[in-house]
Amino acid sequence: MSRIWWGHDDEKRHIYWVAWNKLCRSKRDGGLDFRHLEAFNIAMLAKQLWRLNTFPDNLTSRLMKARYFPNSNPLEEKLGHHPSFVWQSLLEAQWVLQKGCRWLIRNGQRVRFWTDNWTLTAPTFRVWSPCQGDREAKVSGWIDGNSWNVAMLKQSVFESKAEEISKIPICHSSGDDVLVWHYCKGGEYTVKSGYAFIR
Repeated sequence: MSRIWWGHDDEKRHIYWVAWNKLCRSKRDGGLDFRHLEAFNIAMLAKQLWRLNTFPDNLTSRLMKARYFPNSNPLEEKLGHHPSFVWQSLLEAQWVLQKGCRWLIRNGQRVRFWTDNWTLTAPTFRVWSPCQGDREAKVSGWIDGNSWNVAMLKQSVFESKAEEISKIPICHSSGDDVLVWHYCKGGEYTVKSGYAFIR
């Protein structure tokens, strides 16, 4: 891309007046708002992963699941043996969703208390405690009816974290837990928000 902007001729030396990274900055930050192509590509690949995870009944999602992640989801799956170029490319963007998504708690039965992203505290959205219990324990184990079991939370995590968790609303009547993109109001991943997150 820089060759297009500055020109390309092997016989002449060119003066690069501004570093390419500065051209990629937003206009507000003194750049020309060029897209950093690698980051933009990762953001678009993350959108495809988002679709695989969000629309599991889609034909493409079913085909990819059968081939690459039959027993898990695309956000947790590893590269595997003899992956296609498409699957390798998609997994290049996996980290974006792993770091930017969190679970919206409804009934707490799909979300693992210790290992999934579900709290409201960025950047990890995870619960940490020096004495973690069963890594597969579900969030529903800390829910009592339609509210948090605060006494149990205080036994499991630091008191400040227990208070923070107790403020997370439980949408119990809405069914299963839902994965949301934390960096958009509606929780839907967009290429624009993904690109901003990457940059």
